[in-house]
Amino acid sequence: MKQIFFTCLMFLLPYIGCSQEWKKESPQVIVDHARSEAGEGDYTKAREKLQYILKIVPDHQDARIQLGRSYAWEGRYDEAIRIYDEVLSKNQDNLNALMAKIDAQAWSGRLNDAQGTADLALEYHPGHEEVLFRKAQILSYNAEVGQAIEILDEVLRINPANLEAFDLKIKLEEQSRAYAVVIRFGVDVFDQAFDPALNGSIEVNKEHSWGAVIARVNYAHRFKLNGAQYEMDFYPAINDKVYGYVNYGFSQSVLFSNHRMGAEVFAVVLNKLETSIGARYLQFTTQNILTYTASMRYYCKSMEFSVRPFYTHKKSFTAASIDFEIKKNFKQTETFIELSTGFGFSPDIRFNQTFTGQSEQFYTLESRRIGLKIQKRFGDRWNTSLESRMNYRELSEASNDYLLITSIISSIRYKI
Repeated sequence: MKQIFFTCLMFLLPYIGCSQEWKKESPQVIVDHARSEAGEGDYTKAREKLQYILKIVPDHQDARIQLGRSYAWEGRYDEAIRIYDEVLSKNQDNLNALMAKIDAQAWSGRLNDAQGTADLALEYHPGHEEVLFRKAQILSYNAEVGQAIEILDEVLRINPANLEAFDLKIKLEEQSRAYAVVIRFGVDVFDQAFDPALNGSIEVNKEHSWGAVIARVNYAHRFKLNGAQYEMDFYPAINDKVYGYVNYGFSQSVLFSNHRMGAEVFAVVLNKLETSIGARYLQFTTQNILTYTASMRYYCKSMEFSVRPFYTHKKSFTAASIDFEIKKNFKQTETFIELSTGFGFSPDIRFNQTFTGQSEQFYTLESRRIGLKIQKRFGDRWNTSLESRMNYRELSEASNDYLLITSIISSIRYKI
């Protein structure tokens, strides 16, 4: 038995020795190893090394700050801030401790505290490029875009080659352009029975701190008739994960519903999933239609996958439809390719609203559709899109005849 014990011990001794080899390194090298381990998520090993250094060199400030970093990276912000305060109680102008404290406060959502610490750091280190950049980031998180841009200008005067500051300034300047004008034009071509139909719109978008407002005028030329519809969309931000959609449209033309209303609540859950529930209401001269809807959108890296069902129920009929979308976003913002398909009647397709007041049968007819949309951004103010759709729908239940509708829609958007 003793022989077995000593054999096992002799076998394990080299590994035990190797596991402690790092203790032979200099304190700064050990701290660097610990920083790498913490960066890879191995916080236990990193803290073991850092606490060892602090036992033999209690005043090793870099080790203590890195210990705080390991807690901050793990989301234990209060513990991290307490460690930074220990360092700052002995050395108030320690730049690394101040920067680490700014990060922990910002990551934990204490933006006002983070801004205060940044101001304190600038008192000790006036004009410091990295501190100024951190302050600009915090101001941008707090929606103080104008002040953030001013500070970024200061950073770029200090170092014109600071690409992070340059990119953030471009992004914030883009956000500060509160107005956008969008012009759309489309044509619908039928394989039988109808002449081509034209449609278009012009809208003005306005961004506010509480959300967005869109004013839109829609135009249609169908059945040798012209018509217009006037609409307003509201997207109120309830909090950082919940927002709403409210719509109202009015028209005196037979080519549109007399009144169009919509309401929906969107919520982000689990960070990568957005869900919603709402309704659409169309009022015509002869009838009113209430349709319920919901949606689910999943974000996976540069891809988006979404599904949206509609359900309409009246005493005389029940109808349902569903739409699917796959969207590929590119590195350039506002640039993407989107593929869509759907089955059944969808009240969100504006062309359908021309017919919905004519007959309840329209809701229950078979319909299949597919579409492709490409959008490209040009510069920091313009983007344009081109969309093609094909809709294969039943003309009537009695005739068993189908109509193929091919649609081309283009748009251009300019930020003011």
